[in-house]
Amino acid sequence: MITATDTAVLCGAHEAACVKVYGAKPLHNEMCKEAGIRILIAYIARIAAGFNFGTQALLSISDKHYMRVFLRLQYGAKNAAASMKEMGLGAFCRHCYSFRFGGGPAPLISPKCPKCKGSSEAFGPLWLGRLQDKKFIETMIKLEDAPLVSQALEEPDTVMLFSIPHITEKLGFSSVSKYRVIELLRAEGYIATKTQFNKEGIKTDADIGEVIRAVKKARK
Repeated sequence: MITATDTAVLCGAHEAACVKVYGAKPLHNEMCKEAGIRILIAYIARIAAGFNFGTQALLSISDKHYMRVFLRLQYGAKNAAASMKEMGLGAFCRHCYSFRFGGGPAPLISPKCPKCKGSSEAFGPLWLGRLQDKKFIETMIKLEDAPLVSQALEEPDTVMLFSIPHITEKLGFSSVSKYRVIELLRAEGYIATKTQFNKEGIKTDADIGEVIRAVKKARK
């Protein structure tokens, strides 16, 4: 179990410090907490790999002014190499709010968004693997049913959340209920839940286009 209390650094308020300490460029917006915890795990995994340990994320929590990750280290060069394959870079489009990811040690990500041709903000390196191990969390809940742990079990393990106020601001109207957006996405067959990483955000396996359609429908 590793805890980081320098959340301002991991969340991009002090970008130079994040580059210096974690060797990564942070994301400084409503999605920063999830990006920060992925940067933290990537940093740990790189160090562990140097000692021939592979890294598995079992539980990842962001609360108030700290981030905490529960990890399993497995010895062996193959395990270490497998962990490195879970690393990559991200790109966030400031115009259409879509994310892109490139895995591996040297991914190529175009500065232009393929969806809208707008400019993208690169961030990382970060952990692109899972943040939660459902079986591990179920075992923890049997011992103590803490709200944050239960929320981690509910969330789909997709990479990066969607901020509803961020999207509605771009669309030019006041924010809508995240619960209504979740309801509409579920009606379309997607997994959708609230998220611990942003009080007005959601986690879903739908893409940005489907989320925007649900937001517009919720507005009506």
